[in-house]
Amino acid sequence: MVSDMFLAFTLIASNLYAVAATGGFPPVTGPPGACGLLPADASCAAVFLGCVKTLKNESDPYSNEACVAAATCYPTNPDSFLASLSCRLGSVGTPLHSSDIPRAADTIISKLLVNDTFATYSSYASWYKGVATNADPEVTVLIDPAFVKMSYDIVLAWTNFCSSGNIPKNNFGDWLQYFSSVKAPQTTCNLVSNCPITYYPYVMDLTVSCAKHKDAISNTFNIETCVAAGLHWPDGVDNFLQAVACRYGLNYNTDQPAPQSNSLPDTFQLPAPNSFKIQNFLDFTNAALKSIGTSDARSPSINTDFVTYRWALIVAWAKSCSTSAVSHQQIADFLKYSHTVSPRHRASTMFSPKGIDRDKDSSQLVLSRAADDR
Repeated sequence: MVSDMFLAFTLIASNLYAVAATGGFPPVTGPPGACGLLPADASCAAVFLGCVKTLKNESDPYSNEACVAAATCYPTNPDSFLASLSCRLGSVGTPLHSSDIPRAADTIISKLLVNDTFATYSSYASWYKGVATNADPEVTVLIDPAFVKMSYDIVLAWTNFCSSGNIPKNNFGDWLQYFSSVKAPQTTCNLVSNCPITYYPYVMDLTVSCAKHKDAISNTFNIETCVAAGLHWPDGVDNFLQAVACRYGLNYNTDQPAPQSNSLPDTFQLPAPNSFKIQNFLDFTNAALKSIGTSDARSPSINTDFVTYRWALIVAWAKSCSTSAVSHQQIADFLKYSHTVSPRHRASTMFSPKGIDRDKDSSQLVLSRAADDR
């Protein structure tokens, strides 16, 4: 039976284009609960939970700084944020609507402005990162610069200040109040381009952490988090390297192109044993996640369908279907050459949950029958 988590991921992915059309907010992910799902982005989940824990006046969410930050990053729009907030606070009745609640406090809006006049991407990013770190100090290393810039881009586009890049104080307040109910002529200013994203939270955490290393472009596969992320990235190693290069550029203010995987130095020495099976693959992944502070709730388990599917792809590429074991050298080769050398076998349906069509990218995951052409 397909797990609830995989079904959630599939539904999320199938709606990706609709989400992108509204400005590009990542869908929520994670195990469904009574109040729905938490944001896929680690920093947005942190500020949202910080809002839930510290809000004192439930009828006035924008009087709380963490709640204002959460409204700017939460998937879809502020009304979605308010609905999730109301549920988690145990509110009864109709959820709050942003157009009906008190306007965001000037004292909070002023903190993200330049000279109390207008917001820039830099001033917004500095403020948002500070709020996220205050909500959860361990999330600092997981703050995705591309996600933060995408969030600002949505506000900038709605307020119609793409040309200047600056959002006046009152207009930023208007966005918090009316974005959920008033359409704008444009949905993006294209501040971020060619910056791949995936909605598997733990894969994104690994990728964001990877891109913070100074050698992330020149020696990618000698960094533990980069190796783990590359092995799990849904759209192939070269697409993963583009995701790293984009974030590396934002972190270090450079414009270096993504490297070709087969031009990079060999993979660092993987931990024992010398031949991996799926449990070793999972243990290596979770060790990398633990090193960057990713919570257990965001980490995969042996029962996560996507993990078993990824391992099946690696096994098939290495032509090791008979043993389901892959040597360290084969893993290194997968990272360097899988973009150019096709496997002889497809991932078997015994690994693939109801058969993911692996010829689709992660924005178009579907449930289908998988061919096993062994």
